[in-house]
Formats: sequence, C-alpha cells, structure tokens
Amino acid sequence: GRFRRAIDKSSPRGKEVYFLYANAAPFIDKALGKAKEHDRRMAEILGFTAVDSLALSLAPNGENFKGSFFVGTKGEKKGLVKLLSPQPIASKNLKYVPTNAFFCAMVNVDGKATVNALLDLARQAEGKNFKGDRELAKLDEKIGLSFVDDFLGSIGNDVVLSAAFPEAGGLMPEVLAIAALNDPAKFERSFAAIVEQTSLRGVQQTLYGGSTIKVANIVLDDVGYLVSGKSAVFPLSYFIRDNTL
Repeated sequence: GRFRRAIDKSSPRGKEVYFLYANAAPFIDKALGKAKEHDRRMAEILGFTAVDSLALSLAPNGENFKGSFFVGTKGEKKGLVKLLSPQPIASKNLKYVPTNAFFCAMVNVDGKATVNALLDLARQAEGKNFKGDRELAKLDEKIGLSFVDDFLGSIGNDVVLSAAFPEAGGLMPEVLAIAALNDPAKFERSFAAIVEQTSLRGVQQTLYGGSTIKVANIVLDDVGYLVSGKSAVFPLSYFIRDNTL
C-alpha cells in the first residue's frame, strides 16, 4: 500500500532515471523509542510521527529533468510536514531570469501563513518560554506596521530567485528576486518602512525604461565574518509592474 501510493504520487511510470523509496515508519519509531519525552513531543508537533514513507525520483521532462520528492503520512499531514507540502510550481516569471544565471529556484509558499504556522508550532513547543510574539511586536512597533500581515501578506505565493555574475565582470553575483504581489500599494508602504530602518539614505527613485525604479543601500551590521569592519553596505533596487515585483 505505501509503496504503491509513493509510485502513484511521484513516479512517471517507467521513465525514471532513478526512483528511491524508503519505508520510514520503522526507523522513526525506533529513533523515537530511545528519545526523551520532550523530543518525542517535538516530533509529534512537527508532524514527523505521522510520516510512514519517503520517495525520490528523477525523470526526463521535455528538454529538462523533473525531480519529485514524496512524503507519505498516516492520516492528515500536520506541523512542519504540512508546511512542506505546497502545490506544484508553474511560474510565469521564469521568462525574466537572466540566460546566464548559474542558480535559479522557484518557491510556491504563502509567507504570511507559513510564518503564522511556524509561530504556532513554536508556541506549542516552548509554551510559556516562547518569546517570539514579544519580539515580533517590537519589530512591528519599530517599523510602524505589521511585518506579517502587511509585509508578508502583500507578497503572493509565486517567488523566483536567481543569481548571475555581472556581464561586465566581477566576482559578486547579482541576485534577482521576482514575486507576484497580492497588494502592490501595501507592499510599497511596508517595504519602504522596513528599508528606512536600515538604509543609509532612505529609498531614492529614478526613471528608466518607463518604470520607476526604487534604490536603497542596505546596511548590515556585525558582518565581520564576511568583510573587514563592523558593517557592510549592499545596494538594492526594485520596481513593480503589472502586480509583479
């Protein structure tokens, strides 16, 4: 039953380059049998105790290859396992990725729902010792809005990240993020408020190609492990067109 379910969910039926399957339930049960009570409770909250099978496959998909990872559970997925079970990705924003990109990743995740779910898991795990709500309230007060509801809530589920070396030369990769926006106006207000807390000169703007491009220099403190000195400055530019960042 478990093996057949894994094949039905993740295998393209005979076209695989490889197909790996693991009957995970016995290993998890054995590991938890020797674990402390706190660790067993954490595993249950995160949803690991419901996992009974794992499968991994790779198969040709047109001119590319498609990899699939399947997590089978006893009953409904919950906790972290549920968060790691998004809908399939079919991004329309891949056309914006530079042709010389050496890295590209697509993410289909609801940022607001994910953070709220992680906070809820942390509350269950830490109980009275949980300090996340207090720290989040401090952040909201500092930027004058709700980081979760206003900022994360304004960003859609479709996010594409890529990195490419500058065509003019240089060792520092140029990172491009493309995201669908649920509410562009709310994103503008909340992002500007966040940037104002870290930027050297606030958000500047310029016109290029018919679009208004916002530019800011982000200051990151305590990065001695990256560069000499106590802080580093990273240039950031962005623009919004057709509800897309």
